[in-house]
Amino acid sequence: MPADRDLSALKLSSGMLAPAFDKATAAYTAEVPYSTERITLTPTVSAESSVAKVNGQTVSPGGSSDPIDLAVGENEISVVVRAQDASTKRYTVTVRRASAIDLEALRLSAGTLSPVFASSVAEYSATVPESTDTVTVTPIAAASTSSVRVNGT
Repeated sequence: MPADRDLSALKLSSGMLAPAFDKATAAYTAEVPYSTERITLTPTVSAESSVAKVNGQTVSPGGSSDPIDLAVGENEISVVVRAQDASTKRYTVTVRRASAIDLEALRLSAGTLSPVFASSVAEYSATVPESTDTVTVTPIAAASTSSVRVNGT
């Protein structure tokens, strides 16, 4: 009987695999938001006698991997299935964690914002005194590693 070193399923705690899981496909990608700092993978082996390891750590049957820290950008995660005859098959998941895109504050040189600033709100209007000729808008990024452009500059 040939060795079964396939997975029958592979799930992520955050994000979705692309392409959709197929045991014949060895390379996947997934995108997660900046707020996702850690991820777990749940590999399901096709044969009870096979063992799955995620980044070198054995995963119990039906269980999930230990949490994996995600850096901003690409994070390669290895899933290796070892069959009873010691042959192996490697799957790779490249998880792309987005950069921080939230604002901490949005300041005006004159006037007031409506509604009051909140990082989850994307549209505002401003009320300024009639005598105001210009208004300087100053966005403050939530992460020091982010940059912000206003009107493309």
